Amino acid sequence: MYKKILFVFLLIPFILFSENGFVKNTGFVLNTNLEPATEVLAFASISNGKVYFLKDRFSYVFYQNDSVADSELTPQIKRKHITQSERLDFVFHKTNLNGKTELLLPSEENLHFIKQSNEFATSSYKVIKYTNIWNGIDIIFYFSETGNIKYDILVKPGAEVNKIQFLIEGANNVKLKNNTLQIKTSLMEIKETLPISYQDGITKRKKSRKELEADYVLEENILTFRVHKYNPQLPLIIDPWATFIGTPDSDQAEDVAMDNFGNAYVTGYTQSLNFPVSPGAFQGNSAGDYDAFVFKLNATGQREWATYYGGSAYDFGYQIKVDSKGNPFISGYSYSNNLFVSNGTFSGVFDTYILKLKNDGTFKWARYFGGSGGEFTVGMGVSKTDRIVIAGFTSSQDIQTTPGAFQATHAGALDIFISVFDSSGNVLWTTYYGGSATDDAHAVNFDANENVIVGGETYSTNFPVSPGAYQSNNNGNSDVYVLKFDSLGNRLWATLLGGTANEDINGIAADTFGNIYVAGFSQGTDFPMIGTPFQPVKKASRDIILVKFLPSGLPEWSTFFGGDSTDVARALTVTLDQFILIGGETASSDFPIVGNAFQNTKAGGTDVFYAAFDTTGIPVFSSYRGGTSSEILMGISADTNYRVTMCGYTYSNNFPVTPGVFQTTYSGNEDVFVWQIDSTQGVPVDTTNKGSGDGIKNIKNKSNIQVVYPNPATNHIAIKQDASALKIFNINGEIVYIYNKVLYKNELLDISFLTPGIYHLELVQSGLPKYYRMMVIE
Repeated sequence: MYKKILFVFLLIPFILFSENGFVKNTGFVLNTNLEPATEVLAFASISNGKVYFLKDRFSYVFYQNDSVADSELTPQIKRKHITQSERLDFVFHKTNLNGKTELLLPSEENLHFIKQSNEFATSSYKVIKYTNIWNGIDIIFYFSETGNIKYDILVKPGAEVNKIQFLIEGANNVKLKNNTLQIKTSLMEIKETLPISYQDGITKRKKSRKELEADYVLEENILTFRVHKYNPQLPLIIDPWATFIGTPDSDQAEDVAMDNFGNAYVTGYTQSLNFPVSPGAFQGNSAGDYDAFVFKLNATGQREWATYYGGSAYDFGYQIKVDSKGNPFISGYSYSNNLFVSNGTFSGVFDTYILKLKNDGTFKWARYFGGSGGEFTVGMGVSKTDRIVIAGFTSSQDIQTTPGAFQATHAGALDIFISVFDSSGNVLWTTYYGGSATDDAHAVNFDANENVIVGGETYSTNFPVSPGAYQSNNNGNSDVYVLKFDSLGNRLWATLLGGTANEDINGIAADTFGNIYVAGFSQGTDFPMIGTPFQPVKKASRDIILVKFLPSGLPEWSTFFGGDSTDVARALTVTLDQFILIGGETASSDFPIVGNAFQNTKAGGTDVFYAAFDTTGIPVFSSYRGGTSSEILMGISADTNYRVTMCGYTYSNNFPVTPGVFQTTYSGNEDVFVWQIDSTQGVPVDTTNKGSGDGIKNIKNKSNIQVVYPNPATNHIAIKQDASALKIFNINGEIVYIYNKVLYKNELLDISFLTPGIYHLELVQSGLPKYYRMMVIE
């Protein structure tokens, strides 16, 4: 009888890990013949065995220790315990041989093993991803908070869901009961409930969402999914989620950040003594009146870890960002002189702090920052090289600015401060900024070249602008401003923008090409409308404003956005494919809804809103979200897989959450909400605002000239400009077509081989690549 080969490793680790992780096999894993198991890519430990990951499968090896009674001991049985083991395989049946496997999010410690006097160095990872394991289908494995290995299946546009097939080998019994998969072996029973499936539709300037009925299908130990009324031209997303986080006391979320695997990191503050921190949290108990919190949710809406952060007084978390390894940075302000810090001392009425945690929630470093007055930090950014920038406003006259600072001294009632740190928390440069009155920074970020961009409001009539600024004078009570500094702290430009009433900026971000987008609100009817605004007229006491600035500092367009009552944008981000996402709150019953919204009508006093704009200022999607009371949206973040997560707080006991998430019931007072709405394709296809909307523009170009047509396309496209080469990339960035010949204006290209979906085109023109988007349909 055939017996499946088990995997073993007879190793002595120098480091015994306490955290979950996928360990890369660098030669120390053996099979039961004591030969190197080179087919094993990685393994992970579970409570009763291990899981091994191979190119074509993942394999459980279960162990069970059985005790032997003293009366049964014989010369042949000399041990009190014997170990039984068995293997259970989930084979990727009929898989794509060209699939790719990656270990992602490495831990910061190296691991060393000894085998037969040889030392093996390796690393532990948080995620293992199988890309294109079936054509257009990815699987992502990760650990849940409870230590269970979970996986998400991502089905991209054009892929066939029925291609997902797992051949189960090594089980004694496999059956389905109430749509739950039950697998029994001699040593173990595994149960897997059916995940939720949904689909986001993309049409011209419209986005639709539809939850789909799905079933497991089991035939001769081959497990597949049946998704009803599934459209293979659209992305299939499994397990969307929205959750409460809270207690009967006051709990508020202020910001959210995402890594590239759908994990969401949330910060805010809580008054509660029983906020749901995780076992073994870095700070497990509340220490003062209000404490900051940091909360990590995985891609299915489950808690990975959560911790308090605070001292004996009031402490608030306001901003959170993640670095290239998925480690979160948190900033806020504190009245406590006894925060757990590794650098800096408390020196004022209240000080700013920066906290760095590892992606498993353990402490890395923390520091105070400030002078003898008070510092209020409400903006933070992290660059691609893991630099940190914070900005806010201060009453302190003695912040330690760095030599050569643009403004070394405090100039007004409240001045802006901007400070950049390296990834270890060391100051690189710091400057004041402002005039003789009150100046506030409410948003800061990096662009792709590590320039620092800052936005906020000023009441100063002598606010320092640069020569040639678009607007040099303050036109009203408070005007908005935008600043740009280079990576060394030299100011590149500064401008005001505003009318005769109050305006403010709450969000700022840059696209790939250095264009800057800001969002906030205006109380005035005469806020400058530039270009061709989507909404040129303010409708209520406060309307949202959205403005695009060129890298040179000149505004390219601006627009109001809102309805018949108060509307405020509180957060902004730019996606990888250059869509501007904003969120905030609206009290308007006629807030502009674009596309097939999640929620078409306002449900309560104020609802949150979510909107996506293209780079010309045209909304391509917008929606309400809320319950019968009120909610405020404070943070928004998008990852490179087009998932979008938002956070805030709600007073509604019926805010729409999804089943099976961390917390499905409202606790009272104010509860945090976290809402993730997108997976592989988060925003609609880019379109023009002329004619029927068909067409696609060069995202570097100011105009809406159609360069690639027709769009959406079927079998052929034509380019309206000459090009020396062309490449077509799929939504994952993989090259699917190369044309290395001269391409003449209006020459037809055959694209009938492309499956329906979204593609990016690279045209080489005058020696430089330019990028366009194209939608292919049946």
